[in-house]
Amino acid sequence: MSIAELRSLPADEKLEIIEQLWGDFAGGRETYTSPAWHGVELARTEKARTKGLIEPVAWEDAKSELRQRFE
Repeated sequence: MSIAELRSLPADEKLEIIEQLWGDFAGGRETYTSPAWHGVELARTEKARTKGLIEPVAWEDAKSELRQRFE
């Protein structure tokens, strides 16, 4: 499937494809080294969480919110 075809899909189908790709990727079939900025961003986020500036969100809730936002 081409990028143009992917762009033409409805948002819910795009999210389904993203979830499937991420599940495949996260399953460990491929090796990937995160770029340095990922660690920097994770540290920044953890610092904000520790200070009470942000609250954790359950993954299912986050997915639901994103689906609503992009439908």
